[in-house]
Amino acid sequence: MVKKERTNNDIYELVGEFFGFTKNQFDQQNKKLERHDKLFDLLGRQVELINDDLRDIKRSQHNVEKELQGIKEDMTGIAGAIGELAEKDEDFEGRLEKLEKTK
Repeated sequence: MVKKERTNNDIYELVGEFFGFTKNQFDQQNKKLERHDKLFDLLGRQVELINDDLRDIKRSQHNVEKELQGIKEDMTGIAGAIGELAEKDEDFEGRLEKLEKTK
């Protein structure tokens, strides 16, 4: 078997094919990276939206806590007023009983 010696043109052709193959592989990887970049961008926007929603929930929760504190204070005041009225009512009933006994 006689080994055929490659010519410069054969070598240039092989190198050209290799560079073409390599460029094709890089192009495919670049496309995959671009898709990943788009996905990460979408994920980043979703995380921002979730953070905004959480911030809104915390703000709403804080407002509800303020409202509940106000209601608690109102209920405490009402309970105190009812207690005072009940004491006055008992005093009034006691006075009425004393007046009725003296008649």
